[in-house]
Amino acid sequence: MEQSILSIRHYFQLKPITGTIISGDPSNFFTVKITEDYALGKNILKGDPVLYSSFSDIDDIQVKGGSVITILEKDKQMIISPDKEFNSMIERRQYERHPVSLHGNMRILNSGQKATPVCIKDMSYSGFRIYSQADLNAGDTIEVDVYLHNNILTIQGTVMRKSICYGRNEYGIQIVYRDKNSMYSIKDYMDKMLQNEKDLLKTQLVKSLVASGSL
Repeated sequence: MEQSILSIRHYFQLKPITGTIISGDPSNFFTVKITEDYALGKNILKGDPVLYSSFSDIDDIQVKGGSVITILEKDKQMIISPDKEFNSMIERRQYERHPVSLHGNMRILNSGQKATPVCIKDMSYSGFRIYSQADLNAGDTIEVDVYLHNNILTIQGTVMRKSICYGRNEYGIQIVYRDKNSMYSIKDYMDKMLQNEKDLLKTQLVKSLVASGSL
């Protein structure tokens, strides 16, 4: 990575924050020093998904996904592990998987249980990945309200797999489309939501690069 300045997006934040890589390997894991007045506090937890944008060329600002490994609150630092690239034929999906860092509420349909908070790690037209404290089983049908600022995207899906990641339950969800209209509506909203996240990160990064004299 030629430029160490990053713009970082966490689902708890209203806008991205700026940091600088101070050690580590961006292809493995790295330590970021937050360079603006922002208290990491207890809002960012181990395993939380984050998005970050890095700079290599003004016409090629990359947006990538990762997970928070450690928070060093007093030093205003966090250690991030970047997501792996999915290049093999087995790992490829029918639709491109996009990293995100979003929060929402999940309900198990026809269970009578209250909604529980979730965070969303990645999304595609066919499914998404969530972290939750809830105990779900393969085959459960759920409904998730995904929040982005003042907008809500409600998606219904089926639990396809379960694993443990950073001490939390990780679920792979296959989206269930009720009809073609709902499919087009969700895909359109998802496209706008993903683009909005990328634009936020890129705008914040460019501002930080200009302020630092790097552009």
